[in-house]
Amino acid sequence: EDKLTYLPNGIDPVEFTPRQDRWTARHSLGIARDRLVIGVVGRLSAEKGVDRAIRTLARLRPAFPQAELHLIGDGPMRADLEALARELGVADAMRFHGWQKDARGFYEAMDLLLLPSHTEGMPNVVLEAMAMGVPVAATHVGGVSELLDGGRCGAVLTGEPAAWVQPIARLLGDDTERDRMARRARNRVELF
Repeated sequence: EDKLTYLPNGIDPVEFTPRQDRWTARHSLGIARDRLVIGVVGRLSAEKGVDRAIRTLARLRPAFPQAELHLIGDGPMRADLEALARELGVADAMRFHGWQKDARGFYEAMDLLLLPSHTEGMPNVVLEAMAMGVPVAATHVGGVSELLDGGRCGAVLTGEPAAWVQPIARLLGDDTERDRMARRARNRVELF
């Protein structure tokens, strides 16, 4: 046993180090400086729960009209998700970026990564966001709580999406807490 080392999952924290500031990243993606950017990185399929992210955006918009949801990924549910966004009246606050070979520029533009999945193992997107200094709000699935150190390095979302609004709003409304959480998350990734 003394020769074994447990690595839950891993990424290269040097590879996932910000190379540009948030404003430069946003400018290159055509995102206004005053937006609050919530990103979802992943396949647009049922198990990823992206519909829950759209519903959460709709609930957040009255308090955060500057919030936008950016979806980085593609998949079989894209048309259904676009229809849901129109139905909920948030299509104007969403961007579908499609599949991307490299998501680093998107992480650099985010205020928050949202992982709305129904199921996961040890999601690399959470590790990548943590390494990039992006605060994370993620559902309590798989190894997410372990990655986020029980909520110290990100918000662990439980229950239905209606219950997610409060912890996400707390992060969106507090730049200082987002920065503090992002630093703790980056330090945690470096320890892995």
